[in-house]
Amino acid sequence: MTYPVVTNVMRYASFLVLCLLVHCVSAQSLSSQSLLVSSTIKEVREQVLKTCSTDSVSGETLKKIICSGEIHFGIRTNYKSFGELDGDKNVGFEVDLARQIARELGVHPIFVSVGPADRIAVLLEKKVDVVLATMAHTSARAAVVEFVRPHYYSSGTSVVGSRSSDVESLRDLAAKPICVPLGSYANMLIAQAQARLLIFDRPVRMVDALRYGACALIAHDESLLHASVTGPKAPEALRDKYEKKFSFADVPWGLAVRREDAASLGRLLGLILANFHVEGVLIDLARKNGVSDDFLLQQQKLWREPHCISSSGDVNPACFLPAANLTEPETRIAQRVAIFQTWLATAADIKLTFPMMTGKISLELFLRGMVVSLGVVVLSIFSTLLFSVLLFQMMVSQARPVRIFGRLSVITLANSPTILLLVLGYLIATSFVVYGLGIAIFISVLAIGANNGANGAQALSEVNRLKPGEKKITELAINAKVQLRACVINAAKTSPVAAFIGTPELLSSLTNIASFTGEKFATYWFVTLFYIAVVQAVVLLSAYVVDRKYR
Repeated sequence: MTYPVVTNVMRYASFLVLCLLVHCVSAQSLSSQSLLVSSTIKEVREQVLKTCSTDSVSGETLKKIICSGEIHFGIRTNYKSFGELDGDKNVGFEVDLARQIARELGVHPIFVSVGPADRIAVLLEKKVDVVLATMAHTSARAAVVEFVRPHYYSSGTSVVGSRSSDVESLRDLAAKPICVPLGSYANMLIAQAQARLLIFDRPVRMVDALRYGACALIAHDESLLHASVTGPKAPEALRDKYEKKFSFADVPWGLAVRREDAASLGRLLGLILANFHVEGVLIDLARKNGVSDDFLLQQQKLWREPHCISSSGDVNPACFLPAANLTEPETRIAQRVAIFQTWLATAADIKLTFPMMTGKISLELFLRGMVVSLGVVVLSIFSTLLFSVLLFQMMVSQARPVRIFGRLSVITLANSPTILLLVLGYLIATSFVVYGLGIAIFISVLAIGANNGANGAQALSEVNRLKPGEKKITELAINAKVQLRACVINAAKTSPVAAFIGTPELLSSLTNIASFTGEKFATYWFVTLFYIAVVQAVVLLSAYVVDRKYR
Protein backbone atom coordinates (compact mmCIF):
# COMPACT_ATOMS: atom_id res chain seq x y z
CA MET A 1 0.00 0.00 0.00
CA THR A 2 2.88 2.31 0.76
CA TYR A 3 4.80 1.56 -2.44
CA PRO A 4 2.54 3.65 -4.79
CA VAL A 5 2.62 6.52 -2.31
CA VAL A 6 6.40 6.51 -2.18
CA THR A 7 6.54 6.31 -5.98
CA ASN A 8 4.26 9.35 -6.37
CA VAL A 9 6.26 11.31 -3.80
CA MET A 10 9.46 10.54 -5.69
CA ARG A 11 7.83 11.63 -8.98
CA TYR A 12 6.67 14.95 -7.51
CA ALA A 13 10.07 15.50 -5.93
CA SER A 14 11.80 14.83 -9.26
CA PHE A 15 9.45 17.21 -11.04
CA LEU A 16 10.12 19.90 -8.43
CA VAL A 17 13.88 19.46 -8.75
CA LEU A 18 13.61 19.67 -12.54
CA CYS A 19 11.60 22.90 -12.30
CA LEU A 20 14.13 24.40 -9.93
CA LEU A 21 16.95 23.45 -12.28
CA VAL A 22 15.16 25.04 -15.25
CA HIS A 23 14.49 28.18 -13.20
CA CYS A 24 18.09 28.33 -12.07
CA VAL A 25 19.39 27.84 -15.60
CA SER A 26 17.01 30.53 -16.88
CA ALA A 27 17.98 32.91 -14.05
CA GLN A 28 21.64 32.15 -14.64
CA SER A 29 21.17 32.80 -18.36
CA LEU A 30 19.50 36.15 -17.66
CA SER A 31 22.15 37.01 -15.11
CA SER A 32 24.96 36.22 -17.51
CA GLN A 33 23.17 38.18 -20.26
CA SER A 34 22.86 41.19 -17.96
CA LEU A 35 26.47 40.86 -16.80
CA LEU A 36 27.61 40.71 -20.41
CA VAL A 37 25.87 43.99 -21.26
CA SER A 38 27.09 45.64 -18.04
CA SER A 39 30.62 44.49 -18.82
CA THR A 40 30.38 45.97 -22.33
CA ILE A 41 29.12 49.29 -20.95
CA LYS A 42 31.92 49.38 -18.38
CA GLU A 43 34.52 48.57 -21.04
CA VAL A 44 33.31 51.39 -23.31
CA ARG A 45 33.37 53.84 -20.40
CA GLU A 46 36.94 52.85 -19.47
CA GLN A 47 38.10 53.22 -23.08
CA VAL A 48 36.64 56.72 -23.27
CA LEU A 49 38.23 57.73 -19.95
CA LYS A 50 41.65 56.86 -21.38
CA THR A 51 41.13 59.47 -24.13
CA CYS A 52 40.13 62.36 -21.85
CA SER A 53 43.61 63.85 -21.95
CA THR A 54 43.95 63.50 -25.74
CA ASP A 55 42.67 65.61 -28.62
CA SER A 56 40.75 62.73 -30.20
CA VAL A 57 37.36 63.74 -31.64
CA SER A 58 36.10 60.19 -32.13
CA GLY A 59 32.77 59.90 -30.31
CA GLU A 60 33.07 63.56 -29.34
CA THR A 61 29.76 63.88 -27.45
CA LEU A 62 30.26 60.64 -25.53
CA LYS A 63 33.80 61.73 -24.65
CA LYS A 64 32.54 65.12 -23.46
CA ILE A 65 29.91 63.43 -21.27
CA ILE A 66 32.28 60.91 -19.68
CA CYS A 67 35.17 63.31 -19.24
CA SER A 68 33.09 66.23 -17.90
CA GLY A 69 30.99 64.02 -15.68
CA GLU A 70 27.74 65.59 -16.93
CA ILE A 71 25.06 64.60 -19.44
CA HIS A 72 22.46 67.11 -20.61
CA PHE A 73 18.95 65.74 -21.17
CA GLY A 74 16.17 67.58 -22.97
CA ILE A 75 13.05 66.68 -20.98
CA ARG A 76 9.40 67.70 -20.66
CA THR A 77 8.24 69.70 -17.65
CA ASN A 78 4.50 69.66 -18.33
CA TYR A 79 3.64 66.07 -19.24
CA LYS A 80 1.95 64.33 -16.33
CA SER A 81 3.72 61.22 -14.97
CA PHE A 82 6.47 61.44 -17.59
CA GLY A 83 8.14 64.79 -17.04
CA GLU A 84 6.82 67.58 -14.82
CA LEU A 85 7.83 69.94 -12.06
CA ASP A 86 7.08 69.31 -8.40
CA GLY A 87 8.03 72.68 -7.02
CA ASP A 88 11.53 73.13 -8.45
CA LYS A 89 12.21 69.40 -8.73
CA ASN A 90 11.92 67.42 -11.97
CA VAL A 91 9.84 64.27 -11.52
CA GLY A 92 8.32 61.59 -13.74
CA PHE A 93 9.05 58.37 -15.57
CA GLU A 94 11.40 59.94 -18.12
CA VAL A 95 13.19 61.97 -15.46
CA ASP A 96 13.82 58.83 -13.40
CA LEU A 97 14.99 57.03 -16.54
CA ALA A 98 17.43 59.86 -17.28
CA ARG A 99 18.83 59.57 -13.77
CA GLN A 100 19.25 55.81 -14.16
CA ILE A 101 21.08 56.25 -17.47
CA ALA A 102 23.38 58.87 -15.91
CA ARG A 103 24.09 56.46 -13.06
CA GLU A 104 25.07 53.73 -15.55
CA LEU A 105 27.43 56.18 -17.26
CA GLY A 106 28.83 57.37 -13.96
CA VAL A 107 27.90 60.99 -14.61
CA HIS A 108 25.54 63.66 -13.25
CA PRO A 109 22.30 64.47 -15.18
CA ILE A 110 21.53 68.06 -16.14
CA PHE A 111 17.91 68.73 -17.19
CA VAL A 112 16.91 71.22 -19.89
CA SER A 113 13.21 71.89 -20.45
CA VAL A 114 12.01 71.26 -24.01
CA GLY A 115 8.64 71.02 -25.74
CA PRO A 116 7.25 69.31 -28.83
CA ALA A 117 7.99 72.35 -31.00
CA ASP A 118 11.66 72.83 -30.10
CA ARG A 119 13.04 69.52 -28.80
CA ILE A 120 14.73 68.53 -32.08
CA ALA A 121 16.10 72.04 -32.66
CA VAL A 122 17.57 72.13 -29.15
CA LEU A 123 19.33 68.82 -29.81
CA LEU A 124 20.72 69.89 -33.20
CA GLU A 125 21.93 73.17 -31.71
CA LYS A 126 23.93 71.08 -29.17
CA LYS A 127 22.18 72.59 -26.17
CA VAL A 128 21.50 69.04 -24.97
CA ASP A 129 23.19 65.67 -25.54
CA VAL A 130 20.05 63.53 -25.53
CA VAL A 131 16.36 64.22 -25.99
CA LEU A 132 14.14 62.17 -23.67
CA ALA A 133 10.84 63.98 -24.09
CA THR A 134 7.84 61.82 -25.08
CA MET A 135 9.06 61.86 -28.68
CA ALA A 136 7.53 59.35 -31.08
CA HIS A 137 9.96 57.59 -33.39
CA THR A 138 8.67 58.44 -36.85
CA SER A 139 10.32 57.97 -40.23
CA ALA A 140 10.20 61.73 -40.84
CA ARG A 141 12.05 62.53 -37.60
CA ALA A 142 14.48 59.66 -38.14
CA ALA A 143 15.72 61.49 -41.23
CA VAL A 144 16.88 64.36 -38.99
CA VAL A 145 18.01 62.75 -35.72
CA GLU A 146 19.11 59.29 -34.61
CA PHE A 147 16.66 57.37 -32.44
CA VAL A 148 18.16 55.03 -29.85
CA ARG A 149 16.78 51.52 -29.92
CA PRO A 150 15.38 49.54 -28.23
CA HIS A 151 12.57 51.98 -27.50
CA TYR A 152 11.90 52.83 -23.90
CA TYR A 153 8.14 53.21 -24.31
CA SER A 154 5.24 53.03 -26.76
CA SER A 155 1.91 54.77 -26.71
CA GLY A 156 -1.13 54.66 -28.93
CA THR A 157 -4.03 57.07 -29.15
CA SER A 158 -6.66 56.33 -26.54
CA VAL A 159 -10.34 57.25 -26.76
CA VAL A 160 -11.80 57.95 -23.32
CA GLY A 161 -15.45 58.42 -22.44
CA SER A 162 -18.04 57.69 -19.78
CA ARG A 163 -18.44 54.11 -18.62
CA SER A 164 -21.99 54.07 -20.03
CA SER A 165 -20.85 55.05 -23.54
CA ASP A 166 -21.23 52.30 -26.17
CA VAL A 167 -18.18 53.33 -28.22
CA GLU A 168 -15.88 50.36 -28.91
CA SER A 169 -13.98 51.19 -32.10
CA LEU A 170 -13.33 53.89 -34.70
CA ARG A 171 -16.42 52.93 -36.69
CA ASP A 172 -18.58 53.82 -33.66
CA LEU A 173 -17.40 57.45 -33.85
CA ALA A 174 -19.37 58.37 -37.00
CA ALA A 175 -21.17 61.71 -36.49
CA LYS A 176 -20.20 61.74 -32.79
CA PRO A 177 -18.44 64.82 -31.34
CA ILE A 178 -14.96 64.05 -30.00
CA CYS A 179 -12.38 66.42 -28.56
CA VAL A 180 -8.86 66.07 -29.99
CA PRO A 181 -5.51 67.87 -29.76
CA LEU A 182 -4.34 70.08 -32.62
CA GLY A 183 -1.76 68.49 -34.93
CA SER A 184 -2.16 64.83 -33.96
CA TYR A 185 -1.68 62.27 -36.74
CA ALA A 186 -4.35 60.09 -35.14
CA ASN A 187 -6.93 62.79 -35.93
CA MET A 188 -6.66 61.76 -39.57
CA LEU A 189 -7.94 58.27 -38.71
CA ILE A 190 -10.68 59.72 -36.52
CA ALA A 191 -11.70 62.11 -39.32
CA GLN A 192 -11.81 59.19 -41.76
CA ALA A 193 -14.25 57.54 -39.37
CA GLN A 194 -16.45 60.60 -40.02
CA ALA A 195 -16.46 61.82 -36.43
CA ARG A 196 -17.10 65.46 -35.56
CA LEU A 197 -13.80 66.85 -34.27
CA LEU A 198 -13.53 69.62 -31.68
CA ILE A 199 -9.93 70.88 -31.51
CA PHE A 200 -7.99 71.87 -28.38
CA ASP A 201 -4.51 73.37 -28.31
CA ARG A 202 -3.64 72.09 -24.81
CA PRO A 203 -4.26 68.66 -23.23
CA VAL A 204 -5.13 70.22 -19.86
CA ARG A 205 -7.97 72.22 -21.41
CA MET A 206 -9.29 69.09 -23.11
CA VAL A 207 -9.31 67.12 -19.84
CA ASP A 208 -11.08 70.06 -18.14
CA ALA A 209 -13.66 70.06 -20.95
CA LEU A 210 -14.27 66.35 -20.28
CA ARG A 211 -14.59 67.01 -16.54
CA TYR A 212 -17.17 69.79 -17.03
CA GLY A 213 -19.20 67.97 -19.68
CA ALA A 214 -18.15 69.99 -22.73
CA CYS A 215 -16.63 66.82 -24.23
CA ALA A 216 -18.35 63.43 -24.14
CA LEU A 217 -15.31 61.73 -25.72
CA ILE A 218 -11.67 62.74 -25.89
CA ALA A 219 -8.75 61.26 -27.83
CA HIS A 220 -5.09 61.78 -27.00
CA ASP A 221 -1.88 59.88 -26.26
CA GLU A 222 -2.77 56.84 -24.20
CA SER A 223 0.05 57.64 -21.80
CA LEU A 224 -1.29 61.11 -21.04
CA LEU A 225 -4.91 60.02 -20.58
CA HIS A 226 -3.82 57.09 -18.41
CA ALA A 227 -1.97 59.53 -16.17
CA SER A 228 -4.67 62.25 -16.21
CA VAL A 229 -8.01 60.42 -16.42
CA THR A 230 -8.06 56.63 -16.20
CA GLY A 231 -4.87 55.52 -14.41
CA PRO A 232 -4.22 54.91 -10.70
CA LYS A 233 -2.76 58.39 -10.19
CA ALA A 234 -5.61 60.23 -11.97
CA PRO A 235 -8.20 62.15 -9.89
CA GLU A 236 -10.67 59.72 -8.33
CA ALA A 237 -13.69 61.63 -9.65
CA LEU A 238 -12.48 61.15 -13.24
CA ARG A 239 -11.33 57.57 -12.69
CA ASP A 240 -14.75 56.51 -11.40
CA LYS A 241 -16.71 58.17 -14.19
CA TYR A 242 -14.55 57.63 -17.29
CA GLU A 243 -12.68 54.72 -18.84
CA LYS A 244 -10.60 53.90 -21.88
CA LYS A 245 -12.99 52.76 -24.61
CA PHE A 246 -10.29 51.60 -27.04
CA SER A 247 -6.87 52.55 -28.37
CA PHE A 248 -5.27 52.50 -31.81
CA ALA A 249 -2.19 53.59 -33.79
CA ASP A 250 0.57 52.57 -31.37
CA VAL A 251 3.79 54.53 -31.90
CA PRO A 252 7.14 53.73 -30.21
CA TRP A 253 8.94 56.45 -28.22
CA GLY A 254 12.70 56.79 -28.34
CA LEU A 255 15.66 58.69 -26.97
CA ALA A 256 17.20 60.84 -29.71
CA VAL A 257 20.81 61.82 -30.31
CA ARG A 258 22.50 63.65 -33.15
CA ARG A 259 23.20 61.57 -36.25
CA GLU A 260 26.98 61.88 -35.80
CA ASP A 261 26.66 60.37 -32.30
CA ALA A 262 24.84 57.23 -33.44
CA ALA A 263 27.86 54.90 -33.43
CA SER A 264 29.19 56.04 -30.07
CA LEU A 265 26.68 57.57 -27.67
CA GLY A 266 23.71 56.04 -29.48
CA ARG A 267 25.15 52.51 -29.35
CA LEU A 268 25.99 52.79 -25.65
CA LEU A 269 22.53 54.12 -24.75
CA GLY A 270 21.01 51.25 -26.75
CA LEU A 271 22.97 48.74 -24.65
CA ILE A 272 21.82 50.44 -21.46
CA LEU A 273 18.16 50.39 -22.52
CA ALA A 274 18.38 46.73 -23.58
CA ASN A 275 19.77 45.89 -20.14
CA PHE A 276 17.04 47.94 -18.46
CA HIS A 277 14.44 45.89 -20.35
CA VAL A 278 16.08 42.62 -19.31
CA GLU A 279 16.37 43.59 -15.64
CA GLY A 280 12.88 45.14 -15.41
CA VAL A 281 14.20 48.59 -14.52
CA LEU A 282 11.77 50.29 -16.91
CA ILE A 283 8.83 48.33 -15.49
CA ASP A 284 9.72 49.42 -11.96
CA LEU A 285 10.01 53.07 -13.03
CA ALA A 286 6.68 52.90 -14.86
CA ARG A 287 4.87 51.47 -11.85
CA LYS A 288 6.48 54.00 -9.54
CA ASN A 289 5.11 56.87 -11.68
CA GLY A 290 1.68 55.39 -12.43
CA VAL A 291 2.54 54.72 -16.08
CA SER A 292 1.05 51.76 -17.97
CA ASP A 293 3.54 48.88 -18.20
CA ASP A 294 1.87 46.70 -20.87
CA PHE A 295 4.42 47.55 -23.57
CA LEU A 296 7.34 47.21 -21.15
CA LEU A 297 6.26 43.73 -20.07
CA GLN A 298 6.20 42.66 -23.72
CA GLN A 299 9.63 44.19 -24.31
CA GLN A 300 11.09 42.50 -21.24
CA LYS A 301 9.94 39.12 -22.55
CA LEU A 302 11.47 39.90 -25.96
CA TRP A 303 14.83 41.15 -24.69
CA ARG A 304 15.23 38.19 -22.38
CA GLU A 305 15.39 36.01 -25.48
CA PRO A 306 19.04 34.93 -26.04
CA HIS A 307 19.06 35.96 -29.70
CA CYS A 308 18.35 39.64 -28.90
CA ILE A 309 21.75 40.20 -27.27
CA SER A 310 24.77 38.66 -29.01
CA SER A 311 27.72 36.94 -27.35
CA SER A 312 29.79 40.07 -27.98
CA GLY A 313 27.35 42.18 -25.94
CA ASP A 314 25.73 43.95 -28.90
CA VAL A 315 21.98 44.20 -29.42
CA ASN A 316 20.37 42.44 -32.36
CA PRO A 317 18.65 44.88 -34.78
CA ALA A 318 16.14 42.13 -35.62
CA CYS A 319 14.61 42.73 -32.16
CA PHE A 320 14.04 46.45 -32.84
CA LEU A 321 10.64 47.96 -33.57
CA PRO A 322 10.45 49.93 -36.84
CA ALA A 323 9.84 53.66 -37.00
CA ALA A 324 6.21 54.65 -37.42
CA ASN A 325 5.27 56.07 -40.80
CA LEU A 326 2.90 58.91 -39.96
CA THR A 327 3.01 60.69 -43.30
CA GLU A 328 -0.16 61.05 -45.31
CA PRO A 329 -0.07 59.45 -48.80
CA GLU A 330 0.54 62.10 -51.45
CA THR A 331 -1.82 63.06 -54.25
CA ARG A 332 -0.72 63.10 -57.89
CA ILE A 333 -0.48 66.87 -57.84
CA ALA A 334 1.39 67.10 -54.52
CA GLN A 335 4.71 68.00 -56.15
CA ARG A 336 3.14 70.76 -58.25
CA VAL A 337 1.39 72.17 -55.20
CA ALA A 338 4.71 72.12 -53.33
CA ILE A 339 6.35 74.06 -56.16
CA PHE A 340 3.52 76.61 -56.05
CA GLN A 341 3.88 76.94 -52.26
CA THR A 342 7.62 77.54 -52.65
CA TRP A 343 6.98 80.15 -55.35
CA LEU A 344 4.50 81.96 -53.08
CA ALA A 345 7.05 82.01 -50.27
CA THR A 346 9.94 83.28 -52.40
CA ALA A 347 8.16 85.61 -54.82
CA ALA A 348 5.49 87.10 -52.59
CA ASP A 349 6.74 86.22 -49.08
CA ILE A 350 3.44 84.41 -48.45
CA LYS A 351 3.87 81.20 -46.47
CA LEU A 352 0.85 79.05 -47.14
CA THR A 353 0.36 75.30 -47.35
CA PHE A 354 -2.53 73.50 -48.97
CA PRO A 355 -2.80 70.08 -47.28
CA MET A 356 -6.19 69.47 -48.86
CA MET A 357 -4.36 69.32 -52.22
CA THR A 358 -1.24 67.38 -51.21
CA GLY A 359 -2.57 64.54 -49.04
CA LYS A 360 -4.89 61.84 -50.37
CA ILE A 361 -6.94 61.59 -47.19
CA SER A 362 -7.17 65.38 -46.88
CA LEU A 363 -8.28 65.64 -50.51
CA GLU A 364 -10.89 62.95 -49.95
CA LEU A 365 -12.29 64.82 -46.95
CA PHE A 366 -12.16 68.11 -48.86
CA LEU A 367 -14.07 66.79 -51.89
CA ARG A 368 -16.64 65.05 -49.71
CA GLY A 369 -17.14 68.29 -47.81
CA MET A 370 -17.71 70.23 -51.03
CA VAL A 371 -20.23 67.70 -52.34
CA VAL A 372 -22.15 67.57 -49.06
CA SER A 373 -22.08 71.38 -48.78
CA LEU A 374 -23.56 71.85 -52.23
CA GLY A 375 -26.13 69.17 -51.48
CA VAL A 376 -27.13 70.84 -48.20
CA VAL A 377 -27.46 74.21 -49.96
CA VAL A 378 -29.68 72.82 -52.72
CA LEU A 379 -31.81 70.74 -50.33
CA SER A 380 -32.11 73.66 -47.89
CA ILE A 381 -33.45 75.88 -50.68
CA PHE A 382 -36.08 73.29 -51.63
CA SER A 383 -36.87 72.74 -47.94
CA THR A 384 -37.33 76.50 -47.47
CA LEU A 385 -39.80 76.72 -50.35
CA LEU A 386 -41.62 73.59 -49.17
CA PHE A 387 -41.98 74.87 -45.60
CA SER A 388 -43.12 78.24 -46.94
CA VAL A 389 -46.03 76.59 -48.73
CA LEU A 390 -46.90 74.04 -46.00
CA LEU A 391 -46.88 76.54 -43.16
CA PHE A 392 -48.87 79.06 -45.23
CA GLN A 393 -51.50 76.40 -46.00
CA MET A 394 -51.75 75.66 -42.28
CA MET A 395 -52.15 79.36 -41.51
CA VAL A 396 -55.12 79.69 -43.90
CA SER A 397 -56.67 76.30 -43.15
CA GLN A 398 -60.43 76.07 -42.62
CA ALA A 399 -59.81 74.05 -39.45
CA ARG A 400 -59.28 76.46 -36.56
CA PRO A 401 -56.91 74.20 -34.54
CA VAL A 402 -54.71 73.71 -37.62
CA ARG A 403 -54.76 77.43 -38.32
CA ILE A 404 -53.74 78.28 -34.74
CA PHE A 405 -51.02 75.63 -34.74
CA GLY A 406 -49.73 76.95 -38.07
CA ARG A 407 -49.51 80.52 -36.84
CA LEU A 408 -47.79 79.50 -33.61
CA SER A 409 -45.34 77.37 -35.58
CA VAL A 410 -44.49 80.25 -37.90
CA ILE A 411 -43.88 82.64 -34.99
CA THR A 412 -41.73 80.07 -33.14
CA LEU A 413 -39.67 78.97 -36.14
CA ALA A 414 -39.14 82.48 -37.53
CA ASN A 415 -37.94 83.84 -34.19
CA SER A 416 -35.68 80.92 -33.25
CA PRO A 417 -31.97 80.97 -34.14
CA THR A 418 -31.07 78.31 -36.70
CA ILE A 419 -28.48 76.81 -34.37
CA LEU A 420 -31.14 76.31 -31.68
CA LEU A 421 -33.35 74.44 -34.13
CA LEU A 422 -30.36 72.29 -35.13
CA VAL A 423 -29.67 71.34 -31.51
CA LEU A 424 -33.36 70.65 -30.88
CA GLY A 425 -33.54 68.44 -33.95
CA TYR A 426 -30.38 66.62 -32.82
CA LEU A 427 -31.82 65.96 -29.35
CA ILE A 428 -35.11 64.69 -30.72
CA ALA A 429 -33.44 62.47 -33.32
CA THR A 430 -31.01 60.88 -30.87
CA SER A 431 -33.94 59.97 -28.62
CA PHE A 432 -35.42 57.69 -31.26
CA VAL A 433 -32.73 56.62 -33.76
CA VAL A 434 -29.02 55.93 -33.92
CA TYR A 435 -27.44 59.20 -34.96
CA GLY A 436 -25.55 59.01 -38.24
CA LEU A 437 -24.42 61.13 -41.15
CA GLY A 438 -27.70 60.72 -43.05
CA ILE A 439 -29.66 61.81 -39.99
CA ALA A 440 -27.31 64.78 -39.50
CA ILE A 441 -27.89 65.99 -43.08
CA PHE A 442 -31.66 65.44 -42.78
CA ILE A 443 -31.88 67.45 -39.54
CA SER A 444 -29.73 70.23 -41.02
CA VAL A 445 -31.91 70.58 -44.11
CA LEU A 446 -35.06 70.41 -41.97
CA ALA A 447 -33.90 73.06 -39.46
CA ILE A 448 -32.60 75.50 -42.09
CA GLY A 449 -35.69 75.02 -44.23
CA ALA A 450 -38.10 75.45 -41.30
CA ASN A 451 -36.38 78.61 -40.07
CA ASN A 452 -36.36 80.32 -43.46
CA GLY A 453 -39.63 78.75 -44.60
CA ALA A 454 -41.44 80.36 -41.67
CA ASN A 455 -40.42 83.75 -43.01
CA GLY A 456 -41.54 82.67 -46.46
CA ALA A 457 -44.93 81.62 -45.07
CA GLN A 458 -45.31 85.05 -43.46
CA ALA A 459 -44.58 86.68 -46.83
CA LEU A 460 -47.22 84.55 -48.56
CA SER A 461 -49.69 85.33 -45.75
CA GLU A 462 -49.08 89.06 -46.13
CA VAL A 463 -49.72 88.90 -49.90
CA ASN A 464 -52.84 86.85 -49.25
CA ARG A 465 -54.06 89.49 -46.81
CA LEU A 466 -53.50 92.29 -49.32
CA LYS A 467 -55.09 90.26 -52.15
CA PRO A 468 -57.79 88.19 -50.47
CA GLY A 469 -59.32 87.15 -53.79
CA GLU A 470 -56.16 85.38 -54.98
CA LYS A 471 -56.32 81.65 -54.18
CA LYS A 472 -53.62 80.08 -56.38
CA ILE A 473 -50.38 79.46 -54.49
CA THR A 474 -48.32 80.04 -57.65
CA GLU A 475 -49.78 83.51 -58.11
CA LEU A 476 -49.22 84.31 -54.43
CA ALA A 477 -45.60 83.13 -54.74
CA ILE A 478 -45.04 85.37 -57.80
CA ASN A 479 -46.36 88.36 -55.86
CA ALA A 480 -44.10 87.45 -52.87
CA LYS A 481 -41.12 86.63 -55.07
CA VAL A 482 -38.80 89.27 -53.58
CA GLN A 483 -39.39 88.06 -50.02
CA LEU A 484 -39.13 84.38 -51.02
CA ARG A 485 -35.89 85.11 -52.84
CA ALA A 486 -34.50 86.65 -49.64
CA CYS A 487 -35.48 83.50 -47.73
CA VAL A 488 -33.72 81.29 -50.30
CA ILE A 489 -30.54 83.39 -50.19
CA ASN A 490 -30.57 83.28 -46.38
CA ALA A 491 -30.94 79.48 -46.48
CA ALA A 492 -27.73 79.31 -48.54
CA LYS A 493 -25.98 81.67 -46.13
CA THR A 494 -26.91 79.69 -43.01
CA SER A 495 -26.06 76.26 -44.45
CA PRO A 496 -22.49 76.19 -42.96
CA VAL A 497 -24.07 76.12 -39.49
CA ALA A 498 -24.96 72.49 -40.26
CA ALA A 499 -21.39 71.60 -39.22
CA PHE A 500 -22.44 72.30 -35.61
CA ILE A 501 -24.33 69.00 -35.36
CA GLY A 502 -21.82 66.93 -37.32
CA THR A 503 -22.95 67.34 -40.92
CA PRO A 504 -19.78 66.59 -42.92
CA GLU A 505 -19.93 69.72 -45.07
CA LEU A 506 -16.89 71.78 -46.09
CA LEU A 507 -16.41 73.69 -42.83
CA SER A 508 -16.51 70.44 -40.85
CA SER A 509 -14.21 68.66 -43.31
CA LEU A 510 -11.60 71.42 -43.35
CA THR A 511 -11.69 71.64 -39.57
CA ASN A 512 -10.91 67.92 -39.51
CA ILE A 513 -8.03 68.46 -41.96
CA ALA A 514 -6.65 71.28 -39.81
CA SER A 515 -6.77 69.01 -36.75
CA PHE A 516 -4.05 66.70 -38.10
CA THR A 517 -2.13 69.00 -40.45
CA GLY A 518 -2.06 72.06 -38.21
CA GLU A 519 -2.84 74.30 -41.22
CA LYS A 520 -5.67 76.68 -40.38
CA PHE A 521 -5.13 79.90 -42.34
CA ALA A 522 -5.46 78.54 -45.88
CA THR A 523 -8.10 76.08 -44.69
CA TYR A 524 -10.52 78.73 -43.49
CA TRP A 525 -9.81 80.97 -46.48
CA PHE A 526 -11.04 78.08 -48.61
CA VAL A 527 -14.26 77.89 -46.59
CA THR A 528 -14.83 81.63 -46.83
CA LEU A 529 -14.23 81.84 -50.58
CA PHE A 530 -16.29 78.70 -51.25
CA TYR A 531 -19.39 79.97 -49.46
CA ILE A 532 -19.02 83.45 -50.91
CA ALA A 533 -19.04 81.81 -54.36
CA VAL A 534 -21.99 79.55 -53.50
CA VAL A 535 -24.10 82.35 -52.04
CA GLN A 536 -23.26 84.61 -54.98
CA ALA A 537 -24.33 81.86 -57.37
CA VAL A 538 -27.64 81.53 -55.50
CA VAL A 539 -28.09 85.32 -55.62
CA LEU A 540 -27.51 85.45 -59.38
CA LEU A 541 -29.61 82.40 -60.16
CA SER A 542 -32.50 83.55 -57.99
CA ALA A 543 -32.30 87.01 -59.59
CA TYR A 544 -32.56 85.40 -63.02
CA VAL A 545 -35.59 83.34 -61.96
CA VAL A 546 -37.35 86.31 -60.34
CA ASP A 547 -36.50 89.02 -62.87
CA ARG A 548 -36.70 87.05 -66.09
CA LYS A 549 -38.96 84.09 -65.65
CA TYR A 550 -41.47 85.66 -63.28
CA ARG A 551 -41.22 89.27 -64.49
